[in-house]
Amino acid sequence: VVKRLSPILETELGRRAFSSALQKAVYVQPEKPMSDDAFELLLFLFNTVMQQMDVSEEDGASPDLIAAATILRTSTMIKRRVDGADDQFLHSFLHQYEVWGNVHFWVELFFDELLEKHAAREDDNAYVLDKHVTSMLLELSVNRMVMWECDLHLVQQFVSEVVDQTRLEEDAANRIRDSIVTLYN
Repeated sequence: VVKRLSPILETELGRRAFSSALQKAVYVQPEKPMSDDAFELLLFLFNTVMQQMDVSEEDGASPDLIAAATILRTSTMIKRRVDGADDQFLHSFLHQYEVWGNVHFWVELFFDELLEKHAAREDDNAYVLDKHVTSMLLELSVNRMVMWECDLHLVQQFVSEVVDQTRLEEDAANRIRDSIVTLYN
């Protein structure tokens, strides 16, 4: 089965289909530990997808960024039990890929999530940028980047781009910049 999946995952459409199916499956039963065999199979599939990705677009327009975002989100929920140790999450085996060092990936992910948060609002201001939501999501994104072992310069560049594009208030931006320094010391 795995050998037959590899050629499918070599195509952008196959990677998107895999990530879509994965997202649906993980959200049906989140946080439940997997067996070692199931975990290893998913790890193989994730690695196959990640190795085939093309995220070389300078402007961040690579269609594989959608699959990368799904892998980022789901791999932090997929885990297995290890006797006598903490649970092992799939994301801890995926840090080496180029996409995590791509600032365009993180900016696109941030704005996708910001759009989702604003669309979920139940008031008439769904199209007005909520600075509080923006600030909270930016802090969450910085913490996620630290968890993914992004280097300090990348995180600072990401924050600068988001602050510039959202016109986040200087107090909130400085608080986030200070937290970065704390996280990396």
